[in-house]
Amino acid sequence: MKIAKIFILALAFFSFAQAARGDIVYLKNGAQYQGEVLRETPDQVMIRLKIGVLTIDRKDVESVKREIKKVEPEEEIKTLTKDESILEELKKASEDIISYKCDMRVELYDKSIIKGNLLFMRPDNMKANYSVWTDKEGMGRLIVTALSDGKVFWMYYPQLNVAYRQDAFKSNAFVPGGDELLPSALIEKLIENGCRVLEEDIIGGDKVYCIEGAGGEFGGGFGDVGQKMAVAKCRLWLRIADGFLVKSVGYSEQGDLLFITKNMDIETNIEVEKAEFSFQLPENVQVIDSAFLKDMEKLFDEEN
Repeated sequence: MKIAKIFILALAFFSFAQAARGDIVYLKNGAQYQGEVLRETPDQVMIRLKIGVLTIDRKDVESVKREIKKVEPEEEIKTLTKDESILEELKKASEDIISYKCDMRVELYDKSIIKGNLLFMRPDNMKANYSVWTDKEGMGRLIVTALSDGKVFWMYYPQLNVAYRQDAFKSNAFVPGGDELLPSALIEKLIENGCRVLEEDIIGGDKVYCIEGAGGEFGGGFGDVGQKMAVAKCRLWLRIADGFLVKSVGYSEQGDLLFITKNMDIETNIEVEKAEFSFQLPENVQVIDSAFLKDMEKLFDEEN
């Protein structure tokens, strides 16, 4: 059903790779890389990470801590490209984010609009309050509250006096896993799929990188049941300071605009009480247990 898929889309673009134990390169800006140091010169330090080899200017290095290392001089080494190096730096910066809140806006191909706010805290606590404006199915404006304490996921529709409940963040869950709402998870996908860094830009006063990738890895497809639309290409704008997504745009294979998402008034590493993610069930609300996404869609279809 449309509203179910809209919520998935609104969260999907928020979309950890761990290096092997070994040598550690400490940078002067406080960051560090763990892997295997392959080479040190007066000008550079070369370290092998999970996705390839990163070359760091010696002037940026505070110190190098080595464990026992074995270097094969003639071994073929995959050197990171410029795009891979930028994405790796973004992921490193984003891993410091443990909580955030932001306002969000999503504009869809059929002129539907979602506006609201999102609150998240590691490992898997989230709360979203938003409104959906659409001319389809005569719904007009629909108000939705979605939240999870990491154990139970709730989706509450006050206008319908209905609350849907399911186990949170399972493999067949209605929403992405908790870690998928972390900026680092989205950047990890960008790295894995060889996305291109197009340019630097400024959005809302923040310096950002514009990144392009295949949409299927991020949006997949969405739309009404029976009319699923494939996202062929995505462009994403990530803050250089911490890798947070501020904007994304999706296109069809024919080049038609499918969606625009924007995250605004972003605040990271805020103090959040666990109680923020507890759902207080209003009186006389109908509660429907929905174990699987397909069950949720069926229930939505029956409602509409």
